[in-house]
Amino acid sequence: METISLSKYPKAADIKNICQIENKAVRNLQITYCYYLLSQAMQIRTDQYANWCTFATWASRQAGKTIRGEDFLESLERKLGKKAFYMEPLQSVNRWLLKKGLFEPQTTLGRIVKEIHTPFDAFEKASEAVADGNLKVFAEIAEQFALFLQSVPKATKINSPGMELFLNGFEKGMPPAGQDYLKQAFLHYQKIQSETDPIIKVSLVLLANLKIGLH
Repeated sequence: METISLSKYPKAADIKNICQIENKAVRNLQITYCYYLLSQAMQIRTDQYANWCTFATWASRQAGKTIRGEDFLESLERKLGKKAFYMEPLQSVNRWLLKKGLFEPQTTLGRIVKEIHTPFDAFEKASEAVADGNLKVFAEIAEQFALFLQSVPKATKINSPGMELFLNGFEKGMPPAGQDYLKQAFLHYQKIQSETDPIIKVSLVLLANLKIGLH
């Protein structure tokens, strides 16, 4: 099983390495854990208020259920109703199939499942779509958080050369091509350091989180 060893403060290079993991389920677990570490690191910058990575950790964990095909088991459990005691052996079989690469086209089992039409088709497509989305968001946004934590010390002033250098790394314009909302979000996060009013601080965190969500 391919995994990336992460330090307490993930670097931009760690984000790129995680994105190279082919196995969707393993990659999702690494993405979720990396979001968690970034969230913990960002809490030092946001006076312990929940930052975007906090919510991304939960969202990525939920996405993992679809990526691993657990939605299929939940659907089956609802249909079985009172016969749900059958679920334990089915869950064991499902875990075994996943380890063999049920939804991974690069494995023998994955290629077979992809070539033939089975009841797994809808769950396979859902797994692929959610995994692609999980990867796309992580590749762009998590890297910016890692760069922010790595290159902008907590005490950095808003108008300092270091902050300006970081902000200049964003693509100009509105999404999807531009990154103006992301740029503004990190500016809000850093402004927290020069504020003493807790209401203003929490407002800046909320605004930053919302702008990343809008992106």
